Amino acid sequence: MDKLKLEFEKAVTRRMREIQSGELAKGEIRRSRLISAIDEEAKARLQARKLS
Repeated sequence: MDKLKLEFEKAVTRRMREIQSGELAKGEIRRSRLISAIDEEAKARLQARKLS
């Protein structure tokens, strides 16, 4: 796995924990597209985990 993908995975995992623990402020504004992609991936994975 290349370094960028590894960093993305780490960020997604960290974000999943933040979302689950409620650290994520509901009105929080994310300007970066990369951060938005990380948020979307984390939310999708959490959703998939709930369904399984």
